[in-house]
Amino acid sequence: MTKRSHIIPHCTEREEELAVHLFEIGAIQIDIENGFELAEHRVDPGLPRSPIKFNIRTKELGGLLTQTSMWMIGGVIGDKMKSHHSPPTVLIGAPNAGTMLVSSLRNHLSRCSVIGTPHPPAQMVLEKRVDNTVAVKDFIGSFPGGALNIAWLIGDVLTRALTKLKSLDIACAVGFKIKYCLVLIDREQGGVKSMEEIGVEVISVFTMSDLLTFYLAKDLLTKSQHEHIVSYLSASAP
Repeated sequence: MTKRSHIIPHCTEREEELAVHLFEIGAIQIDIENGFELAEHRVDPGLPRSPIKFNIRTKELGGLLTQTSMWMIGGVIGDKMKSHHSPPTVLIGAPNAGTMLVSSLRNHLSRCSVIGTPHPPAQMVLEKRVDNTVAVKDFIGSFPGGALNIAWLIGDVLTRALTKLKSLDIACAVGFKIKYCLVLIDREQGGVKSMEEIGVEVISVFTMSDLLTFYLAKDLLTKSQHEHIVSYLSASAP
C-alpha cells in the first residue's frame, strides 16, 4: 500500500522524499532580493523576475541532479503514470530537461513493471535549437502503428507552457496523439490552462503550492520567503 505524506495529503512519502532531496542538493534555488530569469523572459523581458527557480537538470546540462536524483524522479513519474488508464506507447520529452527525464523514466520502466507493459515505451527525442525552435532529433525503441501511438509529453517544470506547446505541435505533425502532459512541477502560472484549452490533461507530481507548504513545514523556507514567493505567484497569475 502506498504511504501518503503527512504534510501534503495527495502526495506519497516517496514524493516527499524527492522534494527533500531536490532541496538538499540545491535544485530548488531561492533569491528573494534579485530573483531569476525564466525561459518566459526571452519572450517578455518585462515580466517580474522569479524569486524561486527549479533547476531540474543533470550536471551535463548545467544542473545538480545526480544518478540517485534521476532514479528517484523516474520512480515517482512512473508511479503517476501507473495511476492512469491510458499507458503510453510513446514518450516525448519537452526539450531539453524533459528529454533527460524520459531517458530516466524509460530506464526505470525497463527494470520495474510499473505500467503493466513488458518493455518501456518508445521515445521521440526533440531538441531545442539556437533560434528557440523545436525539432525532431531521433526515435528510440519500437513504434507500434496506427491508433496505438498514444504519446505522453514529459517535462520538468510547467510555467506558461511555451516549450510544451511547441513540442505538441511537432508531435501532432509526426502523427502522435497527445492525451497527457506529465510534469514534475507545475508553477501554477497559466500552463495548465493553456494545455487544457487544446485538450491535453496535465498531471503534475508537485504544484508550486505543494512545495511551498511542504518546505515551510519542514523549516526549509522562512515565513518571510514563503510570503514573498506567494505574493509573486499571486501577482503573476494569469
